[in-house]
Amino acid sequence: MILLYHRFYDIHPFSHLHLGPEVPPRIGPRKPCASASARCPESKLQKAPPHDSRSSPLGFPVAALARLAKAAHLRPTRDCHPVAQERISVVLEMEDRPRWPGRRRVPTEVRDLIRQMSQTNPLWGAPRIHGELLKLGIEVNQATVSKYMVRHRKPPPQSWRTFLTNHAKDIVSVDFFTVPTATFRVLFVFLVLTNERRRVLHFNVTDSPSAAWTGQQIVEAFPWDTTPTYLLRDRDGVFGEDFVRRVESLGIKQVLISARSPWQNPYVERLIGSIRRECVDQQAGFDGFGGVDQRPVENRGSRLPQEQRSRLRGG
Repeated sequence: MILLYHRFYDIHPFSHLHLGPEVPPRIGPRKPCASASARCPESKLQKAPPHDSRSSPLGFPVAALARLAKAAHLRPTRDCHPVAQERISVVLEMEDRPRWPGRRRVPTEVRDLIRQMSQTNPLWGAPRIHGELLKLGIEVNQATVSKYMVRHRKPPPQSWRTFLTNHAKDIVSVDFFTVPTATFRVLFVFLVLTNERRRVLHFNVTDSPSAAWTGQQIVEAFPWDTTPTYLLRDRDGVFGEDFVRRVESLGIKQVLISARSPWQNPYVERLIGSIRRECVDQQAGFDGFGGVDQRPVENRGSRLPQEQRSRLRGG
């Protein structure tokens, strides 16, 4: 008998506790008690809530404690003494308490105030908003302010394509391309292209390009006050110190593309591709054809020598 008693309380450790007030011993014959349907009408009976697997601090399921509290409220015990509701309510309140100690929750009003301040003042950071809250007597951590701030989307940086589109009227592109001849020589063609209308402003051909020759072509391409704002070019070695000096004297700002990135100078590269497909790849070039001028730059534009003038006259 003692063994069964211990096993029973091992399974139900709180079954020997009295949740109601102490009942005096019954004297006399036992009164017949009413049936369960008489004690609790069907209108007051409610279906039990679904089973909850969570356990209360005392080891009982939460759903079982809820049914126990509801039964104590609806019907008395066999001795016609109701179960004390305050004791069960204490047990249920223990379930609502947090199980682990941690940071207190930030009130909703404070969170809304932080969001409103960050939206109204997009240039304020977490330290500034934290200081303003302290002036108002609201003590919160700066990390909490940073957590509930509204994140403003920053505009993306300007892309290379956007730069070319916005400043097309102020940009000219320059580049070289080669033309092989029938005598196994290589001619260099220099192009100056405006990006706004894709119009060729100037071109010339030579077999020995240099920085001085290239700089003179820029001077001839932009006479008087027609100089652009930007000059877009690659990092070829032919654009040496003499070329840079000539360009700076005209007040033109050079924009260099990245190394091995011809796609950053798209307009002149597309023109060169069209010239190759439509003209250069269809026929071979000849020396002296196409306006090849082999004279030095300083002699350009001067009169023909005496021997050539006499030859043209037939003398």
